[in-house]
Amino acid sequence: MIVVAGHIDIDPRNEEAAVSLARTMMAETRKEEGCRVYDITRSLETPGRLHVYEEWESLAALEAHFGT
Repeated sequence: MIVVAGHIDIDPRNEEAAVSLARTMMAETRKEEGCRVYDITRSLETPGRLHVYEEWESLAALEAHFGT
């Protein structure tokens, strides 16, 4: 299993638009073969920060994701 974790900082004024796009990206990514978990969540402490957490079955599955 491959785990990817990190965060994305955006202008807090654009947070609602980013969250809307993130919902679409999460739904589509979760359909990909080898995707166990793909979550994007808001920080409770830092305005404009989105946390990303991913679990992939294999490096090959993650590399295929990079091509989408």
